[in-house]
Amino acid sequence: TKKSLSKKILSKLQTNKSKNIKKISIIIATRNRLEALKEYSLKSLSKLNFGKAEYEIIVVDNSSNTETYNYLISLKNLKLKNLIVLKESRKGASYTRNKGINHSTGDIIVFIDDDCYVDKDWLNRIYNFYKKGDYLLGRGYIYDEKLKKIINPYKIKEKELAFFCGNLSFRREVFDYVTFNEAIIYGSEDSDLMSQIYFFWPNFKYFTDKRPIKHYSARSEYRDNGKSSLNNNGIKMDRMMLHLWIINKNVFNRNLDIESRLFSIKFILNELIFMPLELSFIDFDIFRLLKTKLIVYHQLKKVKIIAK
Repeated sequence: TKKSLSKKILSKLQTNKSKNIKKISIIIATRNRLEALKEYSLKSLSKLNFGKAEYEIIVVDNSSNTETYNYLISLKNLKLKNLIVLKESRKGASYTRNKGINHSTGDIIVFIDDDCYVDKDWLNRIYNFYKKGDYLLGRGYIYDEKLKKIINPYKIKEKELAFFCGNLSFRREVFDYVTFNEAIIYGSEDSDLMSQIYFFWPNFKYFTDKRPIKHYSARSEYRDNGKSSLNNNGIKMDRMMLHLWIINKNVFNRNLDIESRLFSIKFILNELIFMPLELSFIDFDIFRLLKTKLIVYHQLKKVKIIAK
């Protein structure tokens, strides 16, 4: 069933569609890190040497203070004409990235973090990869300036963990089938997205841009100023989100028989059986668990309609 589902979805995707790349959308999620946003991502993007297609820069402000939003609006009016500024009041990276996707118009969608600095030819390399190959997505190395190392090397036994949204791109059509799970607000949302992709396209093709961009580990509520490691709040949140990602992988895996007429009933019965055990892994946060199961259910129902 899983193989037939993947085959159907792949046939719908039309692997050569993105050969004609008219526009690229760059999406940045930010929350109360104006200095990092100014110093790293926006400064480096303003120096891009790219003229092969149009591109837009979408910054989604995740309920930052008004200083961040006001600065972005002034920048849009004065310097970056291709800048789109959005506001998302619901806290979480998944909310902000989904909002960026929904407002994007590019054939390729690229994600970087607000504390990442790209080189002037970065977008050229991404464009050239997609033009030359039938790639579903692409990843790029990220060099952490504090740790002095590449933080996303590929590890076969931990395949999803090699794909960081700090430097990750996708063909637009991918998001007809997958989505950032909005129950995961921090830390594992990119790994969860990649798990979905591995379910639907087990042998997907991707490229790796081995020229790294730079990451500066800016301060957040989960990481203290000047640190590359998480604080106590960050460790607790990271652990819960990691467990939620693992739970979601299992929810997908046991409910991939979407063509069954009894799909909805089977889904409910499957998830009721596993709920007591799963709750113990996420500090008995029943609201978050129900929310993520509902998200997966609606997503699979959507795929069922598309794959017909």
